Amino acid sequence: GLMARVDQDDRDNMISAVIHLANKDYASLVDDFIDLQILPPDSDRAAIIPLMDKALSPYVKGGGAKKYEEELHRDNMIS
Repeated sequence: GLMARVDQDDRDNMISAVIHLANKDYASLVDDFIDLQILPPDSDRAAIIPLMDKALSPYVKGGGAKKYEEELHRDNMIS
């Protein structure tokens, strides 16, 4: 199987990201993503946070992708 060595700081940041995602704390999640080098340090937080909320909240509240797609159809976001 595929294996990787992940240093302690990255493990801590990943755990922090999961906790922030579960709590819908998207401002802190942006910080976690910056610390994990998923986002650059000069990211536009004001633009990213609402997008994270829109994209991730349906999954955090449950229902999976099907429910999210139904919400997008309802909101006329996709055709």
